[in-house]
Amino acid sequence: MCVTEEDVSVTVTGHVLKFTNSALQNFTLGFDPAPDGSFERTYDDISGTTVAIHGRIAGDTMDADVINLSTKCKHHWQLTKDHQNQ
Repeated sequence: MCVTEEDVSVTVTGHVLKFTNSALQNFTLGFDPAPDGSFERTYDDISGTTVAIHGRIAGDTMDADVINLSTKCKHHWQLTKDHQNQ
């Protein structure tokens, strides 16, 4: 069963994106946006969870569609960079 809304924590450091939501804790994947800010990645972790993410970064905003292929749950993220924690 997929939740309709949830709290998500996302951190991007270098070429690594890490997120936590209600189903996945500290899920880490490689992150390397194209020069135009677009990105797309499918990642299989050791536990058998597969996550597909694609979207775009423009300025301080990231829009992304995230699918947990193991559960078929889909979410849209619209994130704004937190300048306080730089």
